[in-house]
Amino acid sequence: MEDNSKTLLCSAFVGEIDLLIASKKFLHIQSLGIGNLEAALSLQSYLFTYPEVESVIFFGSCGAYPWSRFSIGDFVSVTSAHNKEISAALGQTKQIFVNRNAIDFLQPLAIHPTAICNAPSTLTLLNIITPPSEDWKDLGVENLELYGIARVCEIKNIQLSAYMSVTNIVGPNGSRDWQKNWRELSNKLQNQFLNL
Repeated sequence: MEDNSKTLLCSAFVGEIDLLIASKKFLHIQSLGIGNLEAALSLQSYLFTYPEVESVIFFGSCGAYPWSRFSIGDFVSVTSAHNKEISAALGQTKQIFVNRNAIDFLQPLAIHPTAICNAPSTLTLLNIITPPSEDWKDLGVENLELYGIARVCEIKNIQLSAYMSVTNIVGPNGSRDWQKNWRELSNKLQNQFLNL
């Protein structure tokens, strides 16, 4: 990043960007909050205050779906953000889509394998080994903020990139494993970016 004066670096919470903040290399850097709605509202507010921002880079953590090719400790660059709820896939609820399902304009970083991210409103706690339906088979990881961020960037025609560390496998032990792994993996992800 030669000129970063028009790029916002962001995360769900400050622990995912604290090394980037400490580097003092970036003019625009902000934690946006946890969940699609909170992240979207915070990003919208930031962009209103700083209209010069032309691109957004999200740093986060995610869980890998058991059927994906990803494991704990992997890093991914996201190419597409979805908003699917597991309860709807299992026929327990009906999910209403106001717009469309996927946002496919994310720009990946070449040093990481690419992934398709699902950003539901809730964490998946079920032990699901295979995709619950055909339209889930390509989903690789789950994160709680990326769809909200992607939707704001799509509306405002702002370039978005997202880099995440895989901290857990999606399922009943996901939160426990996230807690155990997020700090070390966040440090590695941030240091990779600082050393580019």
